[in-house]
Amino acid sequence: LVVDFQTHFLNKPFRASLSDLVLLHSVSHKGHKNDNFFPFHRRMLLDAETELQVEAKDCSMTLPYWNWAVESHMWDQSSVWAADRYGRLPMHESACVADGMGANWTYLHEEGGAHCLLRGGHWANWTTAHYRQTLPTWMSLQTQLRFDDYRQLRSAGEIWHNRFHCMVHGDMCHMEAPRDPLFYAHHSMIDRFYYKWQEMHLKRGTGCGHCSFLADFGKVPAQEYTGAINTTAGCVPLPFSAPVVCVSYQEESHRPDLVDPVQEDDGLDYNCRCIKPHQH
Repeated sequence: LVVDFQTHFLNKPFRASLSDLVLLHSVSHKGHKNDNFFPFHRRMLLDAETELQVEAKDCSMTLPYWNWAVESHMWDQSSVWAADRYGRLPMHESACVADGMGANWTYLHEEGGAHCLLRGGHWANWTTAHYRQTLPTWMSLQTQLRFDDYRQLRSAGEIWHNRFHCMVHGDMCHMEAPRDPLFYAHHSMIDRFYYKWQEMHLKRGTGCGHCSFLADFGKVPAQEYTGAINTTAGCVPLPFSAPVVCVSYQEESHRPDLVDPVQEDDGLDYNCRCIKPHQH
């Protein structure tokens, strides 16, 4: 599964389609710092996933997520940074990604010329111990899931979302972050966090605080991509008014010690988004 995902993710046609998402994200209107945050990125993930499925000619191909919260104390030493995964994380200087997914990627910089995919370099002025203490644990995120108010949840979620981006640093700390393949594993984790809140707060339905329209997607109402949990199907039909897919999250584990109400496995082999045709 992982090999197939990486193969199709790295193919040129799919990488070309990501360029459109990079541009959309970099100039997004009200996709950040407001209540459109969750539905905006959920729609982005669906677009990326659709392109990936077209490239793979496989509608079961989905994006993995990285639950970095279960290893937040040692997140920089995760197997995610291995050469057969997303590639290394330079600690003290920003450097081109030289192995893993994204190795030797180049893109046209807004200032002209081809540039490599950059990662790391934000650690020089901080101790390792300090950085390891700044990402929330999964237990602390579960406390946030108890927030009854969507706006409170979105504000808290966006804070640690931003923190993770700039701890990885390089291109991940800029609005062009979708250049890095890790962006999609991180944002699938963000969407899963929101999905779990929806499961716990069914009475909220499609409610999303002061959300409005997703201007970058043809002014579609944001509620179309919040959706609401279908308890019978066990997923979120999207878009809400005329669903074509139903989104959920697969959670399996090969590590029994991590399977309990507050900890789940972080392995990208096993944890995936699940997309299936909506049953009318």
